[in-house]
Amino acid sequence: MIFVKDLIADLVEKRLWPIAVGLLALLVAVPVVLIAPSRPARVSAATQAQLADAQREAAAAQPVVSIATTTGIRDYKRRLKADRARNPFIQQFAPKALAATAGVPVLPTASAGTSGSSAGGTTAGGSAGGSTGGSTKPSSTPKTPSKSSATYDLYSADLRFGEAGATKQLKKVVRLTALPSTTAPVVVYLGVMEDKKTAAFLISSDAAATGEGKCVPDEKTCTIVHLKAGETEFLDVSGGTAGLVQYELRLVKINRTTTHDKQAAVDSYARESKAGRRILSEISSPARALRALRLSPRSGTLFYAAAPRSR
Repeated sequence: MIFVKDLIADLVEKRLWPIAVGLLALLVAVPVVLIAPSRPARVSAATQAQLADAQREAAAAQPVVSIATTTGIRDYKRRLKADRARNPFIQQFAPKALAATAGVPVLPTASAGTSGSSAGGTTAGGSAGGSTGGSTKPSSTPKTPSKSSATYDLYSADLRFGEAGATKQLKKVVRLTALPSTTAPVVVYLGVMEDKKTAAFLISSDAAATGEGKCVPDEKTCTIVHLKAGETEFLDVSGGTAGLVQYELRLVKINRTTTHDKQAAVDSYARESKAGRRILSEISSPARALRALRLSPRSGTLFYAAAPRSR
């Protein structure tokens, strides 16, 4: 208490007591202001009306990009699946009445009696299952190779194919392989002819063929092109940024190997591209040249059952 009295007397003497009183009042006022609850700012009626209008406009506005629902995605996938790429080998002008023949094999075996048993349970009609590459193989049970004195010839083709000036080499191409792709085929490799020197290729109806190959049945109706080793065919197809794409097809050589295993030969003759088989199976009205073409189950080579003619 003596200290406080002396302090007050000293402040009065030096005339500093007004400052001391002000500081004391400030110390008391600050905690009161901090503890007291804040009062909301008053908003005028005009401002409240503007806020209400803005909220109503935001609720009524539609988003520029809406989030896709599960139903919308499912519908899109269904439409995408239904919109399949057009098969250029299908005759677009074929009457609707001919659609019933779509299931007839385009390349049947030489005779109905050998069809089915010649390929170990897989006919030349084959399955058109949804594979986009590879080849079909007979699903026969493994057997011990039966070697004998008989010799079986096996044939395959080496090709060069691609846009003119940028071709790529393809070795031992599987029969019925579609080029350049299964979604946009321009040619389908059909196989080696019975002369063992010629390879046959099905040409898209969208392509104009010119070159060293032989057109079947004729130059005007070029359904199938025959090429010998070293010969080149050029295929002009509408499309691309330039308006025309030219493909180059060259038969490099025909490979010949031999085996004494009969079952291995049968399996080799039956091997074909599933995707190519699907393309051929979708042709509702094949040209006469294609209908006349046969695959021999004894040699794995192609021949014409009748002279190919135009429509």
